[in-house]
Amino acid sequence: MKMMTLMTSKNVAQYLQLKDVDAIRKAARAGALDGSKIGGDWRFYRSDVDLWVKSLRPYKKAVKS
Repeated sequence: MKMMTLMTSKNVAQYLQLKDVDAIRKAARAGALDGSKIGGDWRFYRSDVDLWVKSLRPYKKAVKS
């Protein structure tokens, strides 16, 4: 069975090269980023973080040749 990587808000901010950890917590509170609050802080699966980042990318239209 594959083990999933669990990350704290601070870990996610570092992974995404962000200085603002509160932005991660705000996204979690708003329901934009899937996570669970455990021990007073949020925990996130890295796979969910990756999906969230992909969802933030602007839609790319197909280029006609």
